[in-house]
Amino acid sequence: MKIFILMLSVVGISLSSIFVANADEPEKPKYFLGGYAALNSNIHQADFQSLPECPSCSPGFRTGNGFGFAAGVLFNYPLVDNISLDFRLGYSGLHGELNATETIGNVELLNSGVPATVDAVAEHIIDASLSTIGLDATVNFKFFSALESAIGIRGAFLMSASTSQTETLISPDFVTFLDGKTVRNEYKDIEIADKNSFQMFGVAGLSYDFPISKTAYISPELRFYFPITDISSADWSVSTLHIGVALKIPVFAAKPLPAVRDTLYLRDTTTVAKFGLPAPITTMIGSKETFGVIEGNGLRKLRTTISEYYRTQIPEYAELSSSISAVGITKDGKRIVDPVIIIEEIETREDFPLLPYVFFQNGSSDLTKTVMKLRSKADYNELDLKDLPWNTLGIYSDLLNIVALRMNAYPQSSITITGCNNNTGIESKNIALSGARAAAVKKYLREICGIDAVRIKTKSRNLPAQPGRDNDEDGMAENSRVEISSNTANILSPMSLSENQRTADPPTIEIIPSVKAEKDLKNWDIKVNQDDKIIREYSGEGMPKTQIWQVEEGLIPEMEKPLGIVMNVEDEYGQTKRAETALNIKQLTIKKKRNILKN
Repeated sequence: MKIFILMLSVVGISLSSIFVANADEPEKPKYFLGGYAALNSNIHQADFQSLPECPSCSPGFRTGNGFGFAAGVLFNYPLVDNISLDFRLGYSGLHGELNATETIGNVELLNSGVPATVDAVAEHIIDASLSTIGLDATVNFKFFSALESAIGIRGAFLMSASTSQTETLISPDFVTFLDGKTVRNEYKDIEIADKNSFQMFGVAGLSYDFPISKTAYISPELRFYFPITDISSADWSVSTLHIGVALKIPVFAAKPLPAVRDTLYLRDTTTVAKFGLPAPITTMIGSKETFGVIEGNGLRKLRTTISEYYRTQIPEYAELSSSISAVGITKDGKRIVDPVIIIEEIETREDFPLLPYVFFQNGSSDLTKTVMKLRSKADYNELDLKDLPWNTLGIYSDLLNIVALRMNAYPQSSITITGCNNNTGIESKNIALSGARAAAVKKYLREICGIDAVRIKTKSRNLPAQPGRDNDEDGMAENSRVEISSNTANILSPMSLSENQRTADPPTIEIIPSVKAEKDLKNWDIKVNQDDKIIREYSGEGMPKTQIWQVEEGLIPEMEKPLGIVMNVEDEYGQTKRAETALNIKQLTIKKKRNILKN
């Protein structure tokens, strides 16, 4: 061991004298990569009589020692000057031999001339084969530029943990055990059953960095590993003196490439024809400057790209003219030139009678199983009777909600809910069922619609006052009901719905464009507007075609101001033309018609 340390020292000092003398101020690395190798001097501390898997009658094992080797890879990351983090992943052998001697009796000496005895001594030996793979994590502090201390922890997994054991008679040399042998309690390569697979160690160490080139260091080092956990459930741990050497290779930040600057000009010219231009004109219409970096061939180019955009106008002589007209088409197909569009409002009203009955399933008082539309409180509060569907069944399904809204409109009103049954089968004389049906309707009106319970009276009876036939299924289903009556006629009066419709006469306008052009058209658009509000819009490419405007579809003119119909066309050289016409509007609203009737 001393020779090993001396050799490392001599090599390190020699290399240092060769390279350090001419070394320039070193560039600081980003981190170090490398490896290490070492001889382990293992010190075993124990306090056990035997291991469970290897019975022994020893007086107890206390100490032991042995050797192993360690090797692995390392990563060193400088934090600040003289302080770094060091991580090592590697293998470590913790082998060792524990022994204990014991006097197990005495033996009489024969032919000695006088009676005499000597002690019989046995030696107990445990040969432990232990190895780990683990990770060291230390904080390293550097002194005097090259001397470095380390402190940290090691976490490792036991890769192998086995023992061999013997008990041997060592004196006197002429005695044996009862079986005639000098060895007993012999076990070979027995796995430690209750080993602690994960081992923890504290780490402390010293090292010295010798540069062996501009890109590598060799570091003789001493490290001591003191145990935090035991090898097994027995009181047994291993300390290790690590004597070795590490190779560290610094990794430096990439050096920037030499930079040069250049400028690239890109010019783009668009040619357009302009009617009436006496001579070509080129003008810059814009420019854009961008920056980029190009790396290659050992250089870093900082390039500025200037893109310039030009437009060249050349003379062009091409005829372009346009006009637009409108024709009305009545419902019977008659065509009207320069029509006046009459917009008329028509009110439509329809009354739907309310059926004041709620029909239940046979034998049931469950309101959710009826056709009634049961709403949530929020849904009921947002209900507008104007939004009800225009059909009797749809209105009937909202019977309870309609009744509740009308009762809110007439605070002095009240209703009577009479529960009935079909008086046959399970409903025969079942007044309780009739009462439950009336109560279910009252509960909905009270809890969901917010009608005061004082305004709702309930009654129960068997057959309704005017029952349906009780000898067929339809009649019986009709009798399983709740009847609603009120002291206010408006509560159950027919439901009146109305809506306003707007019609146009003539209903169709034919918009007829006319264009004369020597060059192809690039695009066109036609807009129908009233007081700067666009009513209709059409557009396309090439020659425009006749457009059919269904006045009653989409937006309908709402004022009596004239409608403007405007067409814009552009040919392939950018020449534009505008044509327009107008249509008069007459509004015949319901209000206006009522005023006419009054007068």
